Order: sequence, then structure tokens, then C-alpha cells
Amino acid sequence: MNYFCCMKYKIPECIGTRFRKLSRIIDGQYRKCAGEFGITEHQMSVLLLLYEKGKTEQGMIGKMLGLERSTISRNVKLLSRNDLLTKSNDYQPAVALTQKGEALVVRILPKWESLMEKLVTELGEGTLAQLSIWEKRML
Repeated sequence: MNYFCCMKYKIPECIGTRFRKLSRIIDGQYRKCAGEFGITEHQMSVLLLLYEKGKTEQGMIGKMLGLERSTISRNVKLLSRNDLLTKSNDYQPAVALTQKGEALVVRILPKWESLMEKLVTELGEGTLAQLSIWEKRML
């Protein structure tokens, strides 16, 4: 039996499908940008956040970036192994960029800002404002 004709919404209208598709497209652009520097897009986000905020508790990084604890732990370990950041031995460890990490971020920034400009232009300022509203509503 064909139930499609009775569905209130059609598959191409599915919000989840559309957001996942858009996410894959945008993630691919960030992945390409980060890949030019031999890192992943999550690692790039961690480095940029630390550059902006300075020394930060590892747990707060995940909250600020909306990433799982395991993702942050894995990436902090990899970035630390590559001497891009340091991690304290405290109960709630703090993470900070090394000089090598800061130098990498300085090289990344122009490419990242160019990508951000491109996306802001393509999506429009109104879309960015709407994204903030949706994020607050959905949390």
C-alpha cells in the first residue's frame, strides 16, 4: 500500500534531512580548510576557541563548541601530542595553546575568515540571526 499520498509532509520537506544535507555541505568546506593545515575541523575549532578565549577548562570547550566530551578529549590528546596545546593535570584540566599552536592559528585565521565571509555572504546576515534564535529555542 502506498502511504506517501496520505503523509502530511513530503520527504523533501523533512527538516532533519535538509539540515543534515546542509551540515554535510558546510562541514566539507571547513574540513577542506582545516585539511590544508593537517588538522580536522574539530581540531581547528578547538584551536580557534583557545586563541580567542585563552586558557580554558577542557569541559567548557565542549560546551562552547557543542561537541561531545569524547570528541574534545580525543582532539585535545592529538593536539597535545603535536605540541599545539598544553593540558594541566588538574581534576578539571585546563587547556592552552603552545607557541607552535598560536603560530598555526595565525596561519589558519586568514583562510578561516575568508571561509566565514563566503558563508555569511551566501547565507545572509538574516539567516545567521535566525540560526541564533533557533539554537536558543531548541536547547
